Amino acid sequence: MTKLRPPPVVLLLGADGSNGLPLSRLKESGFQILPRRLDGDGVATAQHVSPDVILVSIVNGNSDALDVCRKLQTDAATKHIPLIAVTGDAALGQFMVTLRVKVCNPESLHEEITRLLPRT
Repeated sequence: MTKLRPPPVVLLLGADGSNGLPLSRLKESGFQILPRRLDGDGVATAQHVSPDVILVSIVNGNSDALDVCRKLQTDAATKHIPLIAVTGDAALGQFMVTLRVKVCNPESLHEEITRLLPRT
């Protein structure tokens, strides 16, 4: 007998609702989308639900969103959860960044830049 896996849970944190993110493909694929606001409710939901991935909508360099990212990546209950920051305007185009939080010192910065550059 095959055990059914629960649908992957995507916690969407933003100023309001989906913030114009293209979520239809995720929904069609069976992802469960949990929209929450960027306040303490969003962080508390992440701690309680432990979603499979967290999408954070960052609009105009919103410092609240950056603070939430920092909290999520340093909290023991949520730091293991993949975090994707999405920025931009739905009408003009959106961009996403998968965040990897590491200590930034001269060596780690050099390693990260070298990792991102094409090999020659």
